[in-house]
Amino acid sequence: MCGSQPTERPATAGWLRLQLAGGRLGPMAVGRQIVASDALADTHRPLIASAPSPNPAVYRTGFYGLGWNVSSTDQGAVQLSHSGGFELGAATAVYLLPGESLGIVVLTNGQPIGVPETVALSFLDLARFGKVELDYLKPLGGLFAQIAQQEYPRVPQQPATPAPARPLAVYSGTYSNAFVGVITVKPEGNGLVLELGPQRRPYPLTHISGDTFRYQPSGENAAGPSAVAFSVSGDEPARRVQIDNFNVDGQGVFQRQSSEATP
Repeated sequence: MCGSQPTERPATAGWLRLQLAGGRLGPMAVGRQIVASDALADTHRPLIASAPSPNPAVYRTGFYGLGWNVSSTDQGAVQLSHSGGFELGAATAVYLLPGESLGIVVLTNGQPIGVPETVALSFLDLARFGKVELDYLKPLGGLFAQIAQQEYPRVPQQPATPAPARPLAVYSGTYSNAFVGVITVKPEGNGLVLELGPQRRPYPLTHISGDTFRYQPSGENAAGPSAVAFSVSGDEPARRVQIDNFNVDGQGVFQRQSSEATP
């Protein structure tokens, strides 16, 4: 956290001071101009309505500039902010009140659940009013919980008596679509693996019932397991496979490559 007074601070605080001082670093009157003030001001300018007010007579509209959320406090002061996060363990927030030369950056190595935003908003309350006006973690925690919800359908529970899978050769093969590209399903040990991505990372497939399997996605946007459902006609090899976590916008259906199709 810092105002715009010149002191030796870490790089993050220096960037914050630059934002508050119109692109200058150093004493306000004689500091070195690092970024043109007009260019920096353009990044703080509201350009689009990112959170339209349901009732303008009661609620303020939220705007977005060039990398900044642009809003106003209850007292009418301009407030700039932005959050960042990685589900696997990083959450950050920055808040600026340019009219008061006041700002704060909060960096954490935890999952995004609203903690850095709560710390920042509580600090701004303390700086302006001498006390924290609201328990910010309650509303923010609920909001972040909604954001973290799994977008793709949950894998169905395995029935008490699952239908048996077909011979593994029926599902094995190379499939593709224009969005993800080529994927491969192949036997490994007593089961199947799904190979995805340019590095052909293998993901074990677990049988649920009939021609439906599941696997656990990885990476930043991974949530729970995803269903992998093959379409099979008679005794022929599966002609396509649908992977639910890729299919949120209808882009998770993969056709067997024509060179492997049964004549």
